[in-house]
Amino acid sequence: MLLREYSFLDITYSQIAEQSGLPLSSCYYYYTDKFEILQALDQQLSERFATFFDFERPEWSTAENWHQLIDLYADKCRQFLSQYPLAGDLWFKHKLPHVVSPTASRDRDIARRFELMMDTCFVLPDIPDREAVFYCAYEIFEHVMAGIWLGPLDPEWAMDQAKHAMIAYLNEHLPADLPKR
Repeated sequence: MLLREYSFLDITYSQIAEQSGLPLSSCYYYYTDKFEILQALDQQLSERFATFFDFERPEWSTAENWHQLIDLYADKCRQFLSQYPLAGDLWFKHKLPHVVSPTASRDRDIARRFELMMDTCFVLPDIPDREAVFYCAYEIFEHVMAGIWLGPLDPEWAMDQAKHAMIAYLNEHLPADLPKR
């Protein structure tokens, strides 16, 4: 894949057409420029991520405490990114120009869904700015996890550090023992 070898800005539309095996004119028929192609790819991966993290599945309710819920979440992230490594390349190596990717919107949606899942499994206390707290928790997790793509970090170690960082942050806002629903 071209994104593994080149920065997005260095890739030409002709290279994309050649890689896809389509005539350049056919590519222009579907996408006016390479930014639209990347936007479509980002959208497709975001939808797969949302489907992969169906927080209504029974597996989430097996957690005995909210720390275990974060363990399950980290394991699911690990599975998703090993199944779709291109998602990690796009989202964490910052190969997507900001005009292409609705990163903040996607991250807020994921954080909101994670908060709702936690609230479905456990009785959450009243937290001032609860939505912002869960958004920050998700961003902390994501930024530490990005070290897998940005540097020479061991993926297992980085994922564990991301999990610990998220738990440490949420420990400031949540009691250790939340009642189960």
